[in-house]
Parts: sequence; C-alpha cells; structure tokens
Amino acid sequence: MSTIQVPDYISEPSSAVASAPSGMSALHNIPKHHELHGHIRQIYYDFKHLGYFDQYGSSCFAMAALTARILRAKGYDTEVRGCHAIFRNDNKEFYLGYQGYTQPGQVEGHVVCVVNGINGNIVLDFGLGNVRKHYKGYFYRAVACIASNSGPVLASVDFGNGINVQWRTDWVGPEVEGELVKQEPYLLPILAKYESYRQNRLGYLVRNIFSGPNSRATLI
Repeated sequence: MSTIQVPDYISEPSSAVASAPSGMSALHNIPKHHELHGHIRQIYYDFKHLGYFDQYGSSCFAMAALTARILRAKGYDTEVRGCHAIFRNDNKEFYLGYQGYTQPGQVEGHVVCVVNGINGNIVLDFGLGNVRKHYKGYFYRAVACIASNSGPVLASVDFGNGINVQWRTDWVGPEVEGELVKQEPYLLPILAKYESYRQNRLGYLVRNIFSGPNSRATLI
C-alpha cells in the first residue's frame, strides 16, 4: 500500500499531500473560513506539545471525548459519535474499528467528535494512532473535515495520491457506549493537565526548555 507523505500542518485539502516531506506529524484541517479552523489548530498543537498523541493517539475514545469537552467549553455543540472508518488506496482497504478487524484486547468500534458549526458540521478524528502504525507513520495525527450528512457516510475525504477515507455509521461497535463510560474517570486528570497547560502555555514551554536533559540552566 502506498505511503502518504504529509507535512507538519495542512490547512485544507491540496495536492501537497503527495509531495510533502515525509516522517512528520500532521493535521489535516478544515478550510480557514470555517469558524472552528483556529480552535482545531490550537488544540492540535496543544496535544502535540503535551505528548497526548504519543500517549493516547491509539485511543479514539479518550481523544474524541477530550476534543468534544474542550470545544463544548468554548460554546460549541459537540457529541462523540460511534462509527468505523475505511481507508482505501491501490485497490486495498484498511478498516478502523470495524467488526472482526480489531486486535486482541481492543474494543470493536471507533468514535469521533462531531461538532455543529455555523458553516457546517465537522467530523474531528484525533484517534488515528493505529492508522499511523499501519502506514508506518505516513499519515495524519489528526483529521478535521466537513461532515457529509449523506446516509451512513458521516464524512468522506480524498487526501490525494489515490487515498480516500470514509467514516461510516452503518455499523457501530456494540461496546462503544460502555467503553466511553468506562473511560470517563481516566479523562479527568488528562483534561486537568490540558487546562493547566492552556492557561499558561508560555510558562509550560519555558519550563520544558530549561528542564530538558541537555539543559544546564536552573529555574528559580
């Protein structure tokens, strides 16, 4: 299956997907005119700096619930929606969260954050760690796209280079709701850390710079 080479940040769909530098994390964001564009970009960079993609990127339940809560606090109407996703290229398919395609110990099903926006509803998927593993790192850490609202197709994106992804609701894992409830207590400290960081991003980054293993500086 062809690799998907992406830059660190893409503001909207373009042919840059096929020719950008490889091996970098990335956000595929909605167009700039959408009122959520800047919020999503900020959340992406916050999660990246906090290491949340490395820690929780393969847990769609945690990432969808976190993004839903953060955007809800900003006044947006959000929900965590059960679905599955199909990644197609070179006449091959990779299924995320579909019946019979999970690994031992994983919950069947996938979830995304759906946000009702003034300029159209969006689907926000920050839980793509298993997809990145499948593509050996050559895929986005996070995707935000306009919802299609077309039958069972929650959203559909052509990423270029022959890649198409559909998020579908015609099959939803039977344990999705239960898993979301089970994850709830574990989200509280994660969200608390995020809120602490959000309130003082500069101070947090400065502390990290001066307290790194190669730093000789002392904070006072």
